[in-house]
Amino acid sequence: MLANVLIQMKKPEEAEQAFISAYQKGGKRLAIVQFQLGLLYYDMQKFEESLRAYDKYLADVPGSAGLPQFKEAYEKTKAALKK
Repeated sequence: MLANVLIQMKKPEEAEQAFISAYQKGGKRLAIVQFQLGLLYYDMQKFEESLRAYDKYLADVPGSAGLPQFKEAYEKTKAALKK
């Protein structure tokens, strides 16, 4: 995915736009994009946006709340927001 390449190239703002565009085109079929966007926002220290992306992912894939990777990322972001 283009967004992942942009992340590797240290272009987070462009990666953000690529993720948003992919989700707009694919919708729930590309729900994982919201999770990846949440991770990107965390790295950019945009913690509120990160939680919104995670919540959108959770709405699209309700069973994901129990996944260890999701739980870890979500809790880590909530903790960072409280600092």
